Amino acid sequence: MRLTAKKANQILYRSEWTDILVGALSQETRDAWVQSLYTEIKMNSRGVLSNRVPSLLAWPDEKALAVLLKVIPANTTECTN
Repeated sequence: MRLTAKKANQILYRSEWTDILVGALSQETRDAWVQSLYTEIKMNSRGVLSNRVPSLLAWPDEKALAVLLKVIPANTTECTN
């Protein structure tokens, strides 16, 4: 992966390539991670937790949905993005 900043067709900046390794979590590790999100919700850390939404969407199942439903406001007028 690398960052490229463009304006129109002109490249303003291009970083060096950075390798990123994405590994699958075991079910036990993921369950512990999801449980930690519930703890964050109880501590009213919705701002921090909203940064985890892409990770939850990457493995869509009933566990991810349960966390998402607690993070996303029921009143969609409160949503910012």
